[in-house]
Amino acid sequence: MALSDYEVKDTEYVILEDASGVAIIGDDGKPIIVEIYSPGTKQYAKAEARRNAITIERLRKKGRIEVSEEQEALEAANFLADCSKSVSENMKSWFPGKEGRELLVAMYSYRPIGFIKDQISTVLRDWANFTKSSTSN
Repeated sequence: MALSDYEVKDTEYVILEDASGVAIIGDDGKPIIVEIYSPGTKQYAKAEARRNAITIERLRKKGRIEVSEEQEALEAANFLADCSKSVSENMKSWFPGKEGRELLVAMYSYRPIGFIKDQISTVLRDWANFTKSSTSN
């Protein structure tokens, strides 16, 4: 077998699920899907480097890593947005006026649907979700 046989895909599609594990359906009757970058991509590496730089800068400036809940939630949302390539169009109606990265940050930082943030974080942590034979949902 060649080394390339073991390489992971660059992205994976994740069907969002509610807190009960049921697919979240948009106003158009279709599941809401997020496409995320694998840990093997430059996009993921850049997002991780950005997150680490924020922590190091905070430690340098304040001498400690502690942050408020709001700041921690925003930083987590930004990391996940950086790791997300796209979200299906049917999510837009729930966050009027938001598109692209701004929509992703809004979705990941909205606490009443925090299970979405948790779902995407869980998928990102497992390289097996990005193997050529995998499907996350």
